[in-house]
Amino acid sequence: MAREVLPYWNVNVPQEYWTTNCPPSLQDLSAKDENIIATPDSEYHRATWDEVKACIALNRIDLFQRVPSALRKYRQYTHQLQQDYGSIMNFVLKERLQWLDLTPSGPPFSNTGATPAEIPICSETPPPG
Repeated sequence: MAREVLPYWNVNVPQEYWTTNCPPSLQDLSAKDENIIATPDSEYHRATWDEVKACIALNRIDLFQRVPSALRKYRQYTHQLQQDYGSIMNFVLKERLQWLDLTPSGPPFSNTGATPAEIPICSETPPPG
């Protein structure tokens, strides 16, 4: 008996949560992201240290990829940010940097006495997944 071809958006999802239609967060993906999400986590290959070094030496960072289920969570997270804030940039400016007024205080690179509020240091937000 032939194995059922599962739509990419249902891979790595328990059967009781399968959907007929692709969720908005997983629509309009690049071919790379669609192929990653269509891969069962059990078939994902975690790069070895030697493979990582080779990718970097060849300047091929495009070969790096997330675990399929982690990419799904990332896409859902960024989709929600875009819905809530209009863009990821708006989220970063408003929530992470808390910059509400983007009026420059002078010409570029002229503010040598910047206040701590003008140069925020944010801890890294762990990626979803």
